[in-house]
Amino acid sequence: MRKLILLTAIVAMMSTTAFAAMPVGSIALGWVNMDAPIGIRYQIAEKISGDVGVGFQSTDADRTIINAEIGLPIELIAHNRCSLDFRPGFALKYTSFDEDTWGDIDATTDFTIHGWLVVHYLVTDNFGINAAHGIDIDILDGGEDDSTTNYGSVAGNATSIGWYFWF
Repeated sequence: MRKLILLTAIVAMMSTTAFAAMPVGSIALGWVNMDAPIGIRYQIAEKISGDVGVGFQSTDADRTIINAEIGLPIELIAHNRCSLDFRPGFALKYTSFDEDTWGDIDATTDFTIHGWLVVHYLVTDNFGINAAHGIDIDILDGGEDDSTTNYGSVAGNATSIGWYFWF
């Protein structure tokens, strides 16, 4: 009898589905990065999604910033309603300056390449939150012959946890 109960339990555990990934072709609105808060996630394959985000900002210092970000979350581990994803991606930041205020600086374009580990948790069947931790490599345009490359670790905190709503 114990063997039958054990066999039934094993079959039940193996036959349950993981809800961490949405069906292929699903679309969600939300964001991962605060710099590009208007985002769309598309479920490309069973374990691969695609993220696209944009953001813009105009400041009193006569400067306009446009951010664009693309990421490819790849599911590493899934359990019930959560998953751990590896998210390679890159971001582009274009900043234009008013020449009356900033002088000879016209515009700069900065690139960021990142590799993040992202925890994604489905709170409901359609609403999920995610938090990221990883490494960013920044290639900063400081004008003519003044580019720099920086790298460092990044992590999500309570104010930068992203979210998605699936349709």
